[in-house]
Amino acid sequence: MKKKMWRTGLCGLTACSMLFTMPALAWAADEPQNTNIDNGLIAYYDFENVNEKKVPNVKDQSKYEGELKGSNVSIASDTIFGKSLKFTEGTEGTMEIPQIMNTSQNSYSISLWFKYDTNTNREGKNTVLLQQSGQGRTFLQFTKDNKYATYVNATNVYSDKTVDLSQWQHVMATYNKDTKKIAFYINGEKDSEKDAGNQVVNELTNLLIGRHKNAGNDPLSMRGLVDEIRVYDKVLTAEEAKAVYESKAGAMLFPQLQETLKEAKELDASGSLDTEAEEAKVLKEAIAEAEKLTAESQLSEISETIKELEEAMKNYRAAIGVVLTVSPTKEERSIEKSTIGINHRYAFNGYGSFDSTKMEMKEEFTDLYKEAGFGSIRYPGGTISNLFRWKDTIGDKEDRVNQIHGFYNNPNQGGIAPNFGLTEVADFAYRDDVQSEIVYVYGFGRGSAQDAADLVEYLNAPAGSNPGGGVAWADIRKENGHAEPYNVRYFEIGNENNQPGTDGTTSQQYWMIGTQDAEKAYVEGGIASFTKQYAVKKDDWNKAASVSDGTANQVRYMRYANPNPMTGKDGKTLVENFEAVQKGSVEVWVGTDGEGNNHKWEVVESLDNAGANDQKVTIDYRDGSIHFGDGTHGKIPAKGQQIYVTYKVKRDGFVAVSKAMKDMTAEINEINAKSGSAEKASCYVYSSWETKGFIDKMAAGNWNDYYDGLTIHPYCGDPGADQDKGAFYDSAMRLAENVGIQKVKNYVNMLPQGKVPVISEYGIFRSTSPLLRSQTHAVYIAKVLMEYVRLGSPYIQKHCLVDWYSSGADSLGPTQQAVIQAVPQTGANQGTGEGNFRFFSTPSAKVFELFSNSFAKGTKVVGTEFEHVETLANGTKAYSAIASKGDDGTLYVTVVNTDRENDKKLRVKVDGVDLTGKTVEVQTLAGESFVDENSLAEPDKVTIENSTVTAEGTDLELTAKAHSVMSITVKEKVDPPAPETYTVTAKANNTDMGTVTIDPVKDKYNAGEKVTATATAKEGYEFVNWTVDGQEVSTKTTYELTVEKNTELTANFKAKAPVEEKFTVTARVNDSKMGEAKIDPDKAEYVKGEKVKAIATAKEGYEFVNWTVDGEAVSTEATYEFTVDKNVELTANFKETEKPVEKFTVTAKVNDSKMGTVKLDPDKAEYAKGEKVTATATAKEGYEFVNWTVA
Repeated sequence: MKKKMWRTGLCGLTACSMLFTMPALAWAADEPQNTNIDNGLIAYYDFENVNEKKVPNVKDQSKYEGELKGSNVSIASDTIFGKSLKFTEGTEGTMEIPQIMNTSQNSYSISLWFKYDTNTNREGKNTVLLQQSGQGRTFLQFTKDNKYATYVNATNVYSDKTVDLSQWQHVMATYNKDTKKIAFYINGEKDSEKDAGNQVVNELTNLLIGRHKNAGNDPLSMRGLVDEIRVYDKVLTAEEAKAVYESKAGAMLFPQLQETLKEAKELDASGSLDTEAEEAKVLKEAIAEAEKLTAESQLSEISETIKELEEAMKNYRAAIGVVLTVSPTKEERSIEKSTIGINHRYAFNGYGSFDSTKMEMKEEFTDLYKEAGFGSIRYPGGTISNLFRWKDTIGDKEDRVNQIHGFYNNPNQGGIAPNFGLTEVADFAYRDDVQSEIVYVYGFGRGSAQDAADLVEYLNAPAGSNPGGGVAWADIRKENGHAEPYNVRYFEIGNENNQPGTDGTTSQQYWMIGTQDAEKAYVEGGIASFTKQYAVKKDDWNKAASVSDGTANQVRYMRYANPNPMTGKDGKTLVENFEAVQKGSVEVWVGTDGEGNNHKWEVVESLDNAGANDQKVTIDYRDGSIHFGDGTHGKIPAKGQQIYVTYKVKRDGFVAVSKAMKDMTAEINEINAKSGSAEKASCYVYSSWETKGFIDKMAAGNWNDYYDGLTIHPYCGDPGADQDKGAFYDSAMRLAENVGIQKVKNYVNMLPQGKVPVISEYGIFRSTSPLLRSQTHAVYIAKVLMEYVRLGSPYIQKHCLVDWYSSGADSLGPTQQAVIQAVPQTGANQGTGEGNFRFFSTPSAKVFELFSNSFAKGTKVVGTEFEHVETLANGTKAYSAIASKGDDGTLYVTVVNTDRENDKKLRVKVDGVDLTGKTVEVQTLAGESFVDENSLAEPDKVTIENSTVTAEGTDLELTAKAHSVMSITVKEKVDPPAPETYTVTAKANNTDMGTVTIDPVKDKYNAGEKVTATATAKEGYEFVNWTVDGQEVSTKTTYELTVEKNTELTANFKAKAPVEEKFTVTARVNDSKMGEAKIDPDKAEYVKGEKVKAIATAKEGYEFVNWTVDGEAVSTEATYEFTVDKNVELTANFKETEKPVEKFTVTAKVNDSKMGTVKLDPDKAEYAKGEKVTATATAKEGYEFVNWTVA
């Protein structure tokens, strides 16, 4: 593109009401005016005729000729302005204009266009655009935070606004020598005018473009393109500054005109309207006018033409209507009834929904739940589930233990009665008239691998089996009233465990806080250490409730002790040899907060010998409990004093927990298979650590088999204040796309192949606006729900099912989130959920009812496509759609119209089907206004409207109401068109290195069919990637492609790098009561040749004997160092220490030898302790024996 050398004429400005997509374009003036843009112009450089290094002044070639200096400045061709000045890496490059500026003697206005190279590492530094030589200073630069700045009079002066350096920018700086003020104009608009300072330089200087006078890296030199430099010897007015911008801004907008024109031509060529239709004629006229313009046309002309084209296309499309094509043969994914569900919480009697007297769900609530038709229910909730211990919530209500809130230390937060326990939710969910699949959130904050495996056994093992050994948990389930397995498939390990903060109030990391790397601890487990952590009651962890009550025999607990696996037929007896925390790590302190305000108490084995004032405690290592005295044996902590504990605990991580659950599932399936049962248990495990770091750590540890996906909670954030309800709605829809949907897309792109996103909480959060109970939230839910289905989530659960009807929030979030609202009646207690509550469904619940009555009845998601999607003023899509197909061929099409003001004329096409005469069922959820909400008084103010429509032609014509969700059911089975077919083949780059397979194997494949190619490397080689025509398409050994054309895949292999041999080393003891053994360093695997120490430590009364391997002694040293060359299991052998025999002397004498004699039997010098000795006294004649005495 070639530009005109210089325009000396007048620049016309016209009204422009459209919003330009390119950030460098400003709005034109309101009234047409004529402004001379060469008045006061002394130099102008367009870079079209640079000769060698000389840059002519197009205004006056007799003076102010520029010169290019340095190797990193040159002229670039084919920019949007034709030729432009180009700066590359380096510090010397500049264009220098001689003897042109003296800010003491003249005022100046200097403008230029520039496009910065954003690949440059700016290192947090400023970048120079215009610089004076000599004593002169920086006239214009942009700062590290993208504001313009000047230092012309030795004062840093900044623009108010920042600029988008990713786009071409126009900037003008004007300096008034009389007022000493500097003004910035950004893209034709005045930004600000400010004092420039008083230290004026009275010197005629050169003007340097793109570099500081002192070449170097601070400030940085310009990188990128510069063009259209204009220098004036006067201060331009705002009108003149805008005219200068307008004179070349058309070049910026012209590409947009070309794109819009292309779109308009395609629409015109579609022939969707009769050529005589008014809308068709107007579009043709607009196209003809647009084709007359060039890049040299005025900005106002181009902008006005774009506006006219867009208006013409909008009217043309409105006349056609929104055209939606449904493709029944394009199957995108499978769905089940359980795909669309809800998050429910056990606490506070299920937020009033559970009757703890009858031990069943309340009837009014159940009716609303059934209406909504949720296919799955998440339990026991979100944050509230993190410290939930399932074993304490089954069996008789009276025997259950109050549970701990996920944010247990907030004011007035106590223990939570688990009336609505695991048995109760299962009995409700699996009722014949409910049929909601349970998604279980495992309480990772207090869990363990063994406990998680027990849970799987309880839920999924057949009664009469005991796959885990120990407690027969399936039999306990049977005793609790459910003989058959629940067959729970989906498990989340914790809730939002990546959320940091303060333990007890905001953090969801719990024991992981006690490690050096919480993310690593979540994945791998490890030692958690706690110093002077306040000890708690078993059923209430609130700090205020945990202080001493001054009574005898108090018991407190270490919060993050491991759960005892329990034993006994009922699973309620502590396992004796279990260590909930590390022995020897426990210290107990009593007092108040603050250094020096608490005192250490001695940990002893027993309090039997403790005095009344002895500050002593005992520790029960089986469950991590701390036991105080009764005031006779051991002192009682004074009432009101806090109890603190220091301890260490080895916790299981995600990998161990998941492995235990999956191993238990495999055992259950073996039992089923041996019994001849066709029952097959599934166990899909999802991580709650919502970070890329988790994904990377699992891959690095080769643990990808232990997770099936990542739990994502794509809350969109707060749409803002709701005084302007329309603005709130628009913001919510924008957040739906930019956050609610995009966040999930981002994670889908991060996850390895085969791993899925799991959406178990979503919605508008945090906002307490009543609009969350209105049609606004219903539209939001429908909009994002469609995309979550497309993105592959196996289940999608809105937060939350029920909460209190209020204007506020609690620590878990706004109550307005709930799709069913619980309204407290007289005497109701929101702290416990006891008492009478009434319920009503919000429009959000009605969305789920609409989906369950239509889309969720399908089994396959099928293709949908709009011919054009209108963009609303808030920048979002005006409508979206999704469709499913049932096994009988019935189509279920759901359409959301997010335009809050305008109905949409909708035309639905079904590929290969003539709908003429067919009657379809239509359900519409809209309300009169997007702000409408339901209440107890008006429970159906917003409700589903049912109707039928008969197609009068090939397509079905409908009206999608403003702010509506609509479903269309086409019951008649359709006959799809014959699909196009293609070939798909696969080969290896070298058959000696690996093999390839294709599944399914066919001569021809249908368009849209899924084909899986699998590459298997031979020994000594590894897979690199799949390529098609030399272009990489995947780096995964299993590659699934959708057939679109004839395709030949190549699997590329290469020789493996040598692999280090690794072995396992473990140590055990012959008897755990005699001693302990450990390996140093303690690792999962050791490299061949690595030095390892085995360390044996005998307990009191015992001594170390030797180390053995497979029964053979290998060392008699307690610390045994060896070199690893194979898998080794060492046994440390101990024995009881032989105690020395105590010996004593025994002698006998008479009081008077003339009276009698004595002897000992046996008679020895010494006797062993416990030995029997006989002393015999014989009286002489005339005397008699009296007794034996011992001195």
